[in-house]
Amino acid sequence: MFIFKHTSPTSPTSPTSPTSPTSPTSPTSPTSPTSPTSPTSPNSTVRLLVNFSSQGRSLMENLVFRNGKAIITLQRESQH
Repeated sequence: MFIFKHTSPTSPTSPTSPTSPTSPTSPTSPTSPTSPTSPTSPNSTVRLLVNFSSQGRSLMENLVFRNGKAIITLQRESQH
């Protein structure tokens, strides 16, 4: 958990820095509230590694933003 001083005039409603990669939602993206990255970079690629303890498999999610649309590609990694 990162603590930032509330002195940034660009994000008065967000307690965290707008450039922080750990922010779950971006206050500047009204079309995609679940977008972990800012819509200012349409060709940005974000990789999320999620571990499911119930299935015992790691799931890699690749988010590719093209033309304001989010393309999610799921890749399963088989465990031996």
